[in-house]
Amino acid sequence: MKNLIKILFRKSFLSFYITQYLGAFNDNLFRTAMAAFVMYKITTISSGNKSIIVSLAVGLFMLPFFLFSSTAGELADKYRKDIMIKLIKGLEIFVIFLAVAGFYFHSAYILLLVLFLMGTAAAFFGPVKYSILPNILKEDELIAGNGLVEAGTYGAILQGTILGGIIMAGTGNVLATISLSVAGVALAAFLASLFIPKIEAASPDISITKNFLAATWKNIKFIKRRREIFLCVLGISWFWMIGTVLVAQMPSFTTNILNGDASVFTFLLTLFSSGIGLGAIVCQFLLKGKVSSKYVPLSIIFMTLFIADLAVVSKGFEAAAEMVNYKAFLSVWSGWRISLDLFFFAFLGGLYVVPLNALLQVLSGEKMRSRVIATNNIVNAFFMVVGSGICAGLFALGFGIPAIFAFLTIANAVVAVYILGLLPEHIVRMIAQRILDLLYGVKITGLENMENAKGNMIIIANHTSFLDAVLIWTYMPGKFSFAVNTFVTHIWWVKPLLHLIKYFPIDPTNPMGVKSLIEEVRNGNRVVIFPEGRITTTGSLMKIYPGPAMIADKSDAQILPVCIDGSQYSVFSRFGTRLKTRPQSKITINILPPTRLNLPETLHGRDRHSLGLSPTHQCCKGACEAATLSVIALRPFFLLVLVMYIIVPNLITRDVMKGSTKLDSLFILMSCAIKFFDIILNTLRMIV
Repeated sequence: MKNLIKILFRKSFLSFYITQYLGAFNDNLFRTAMAAFVMYKITTISSGNKSIIVSLAVGLFMLPFFLFSSTAGELADKYRKDIMIKLIKGLEIFVIFLAVAGFYFHSAYILLLVLFLMGTAAAFFGPVKYSILPNILKEDELIAGNGLVEAGTYGAILQGTILGGIIMAGTGNVLATISLSVAGVALAAFLASLFIPKIEAASPDISITKNFLAATWKNIKFIKRRREIFLCVLGISWFWMIGTVLVAQMPSFTTNILNGDASVFTFLLTLFSSGIGLGAIVCQFLLKGKVSSKYVPLSIIFMTLFIADLAVVSKGFEAAAEMVNYKAFLSVWSGWRISLDLFFFAFLGGLYVVPLNALLQVLSGEKMRSRVIATNNIVNAFFMVVGSGICAGLFALGFGIPAIFAFLTIANAVVAVYILGLLPEHIVRMIAQRILDLLYGVKITGLENMENAKGNMIIIANHTSFLDAVLIWTYMPGKFSFAVNTFVTHIWWVKPLLHLIKYFPIDPTNPMGVKSLIEEVRNGNRVVIFPEGRITTTGSLMKIYPGPAMIADKSDAQILPVCIDGSQYSVFSRFGTRLKTRPQSKITINILPPTRLNLPETLHGRDRHSLGLSPTHQCCKGACEAATLSVIALRPFFLLVLVMYIIVPNLITRDVMKGSTKLDSLFILMSCAIKFFDIILNTLRMIV
């Protein structure tokens, strides 16, 4: 929470946050006031024409997103973003003066023109709104920043809508009140924008495409070439579509299904907006600042469950004979059930969309960021129009609102299955982490060493059990490949697991396999290698092979040592099953600082490989020390084994030290056993 507050009150972010918040607030304040003004205050237009105008207003506000978003993205990349924001907010003040004239002259057509101009301003502001965040925030602050912006936007939408309805439903000089309100908010937004710091242009050399259709198609082709960006855009657009369709049904749902008054509609709208805002904020606590889509699959699964329950309860809802307020609505269990479904659907929606927005900002890159976000806005608008069209078609075929909710459930379930197919490792990782934490209380230290390491890298770890690869994949952040023996890849129970990871098959008998792995590392990928080549049978470090050192040398890669301790006592090890299995043993993963070989250029061939082996061996020192400490801890156990299986049988057969008593023989053999143990221990220390 302290981090959120710190980011919110940072001068550069606060000025931008206030600007975008007031802009969203004013848009919805004006749109609500205009709809109410046309429906109830203008008497020169027929009821049928009024309905057409109100319906047309939604399309007029959305039309600029199709027409101008591509141009807006190019302008935001070519010129300074802070100047773009100040110009847009300054022009909005003149648009508001036109709105005041529309209210004063009771002209619906002037108000429609104003709505189109406000949509145009929003279309130009959209690419800047999200592309500016990486310029004023660090990467580990993007989740928090996006969460605050998302929460603020939905809060502004809710508050602007409610205030617009209250003002237009009031008495007295309503036109003066609404005119002063929208003008005052527009002026405050412009003043706040003046404090946004200077931000250099991202791509000042690009040329502006005059044909907006050509610019749109060019940007769409760009995001289609980048699969991760394209999937982010589709995921965000899906959320906007399903959210827009759901909110659009709220007035009819409240009146026709729930038989509720305006307070019930306001209550449900408040739940939806608050749920998204809270979910957006909670993202920061779950992800801890890491830009990741790990909770996206889980979020959309539970979104589907809550909207399915909303469809079921809506179908069987028994409305009161008379119109009820929100208190009466909440006096029955079905009212609470609908409220919880709507709130948690929105809450999970916040968890779903905020990481995708942050990912889009990171993946698009500084040079193309505004244009990518502009294209995202176009696709968002297209999805919303398509969703509204499908719902209109279902209504025309005679389906009701519960059927619309059921359609959303089925469609969302299909998308959830698709996302699970794209990101199965996130779900499996979460499940694996919970199980391993429960069984072994896994503790990982030194994560900062991995986060601070940049560029291509070889991760080497001691091999204590069959759990080692699972532990590294589950607990270590980021994406990396595993070097896997081709023999292992053909084992039947291993094949399903390989679909969850990126692996590089290595044939030990084929020298070209190592060359391919070197190219993999040179290309900037991170590869996990177990330099022992086999699982330890003694609990200590086994022989280190020179392959990882040669790969690190040839690819000029960093070496990141990882020490795994405790899994050698599990049932998945070869050491624990032979000596003593400890299911309750705690597992520790220690990530050591990265290092480089830095071998002399004068060395070649076998001499170079031999010299490279020594630093690689030293990198595994932590693992070997852990294993040595484990052997020390087992010293009483080893003595007991020696007594039970060597000394006692020899005493019985009287083969121990002829001429000595049994007691003398026992002491002599125990001394020999201790000496034997010390020799082993000293040998291990020499290896280290």
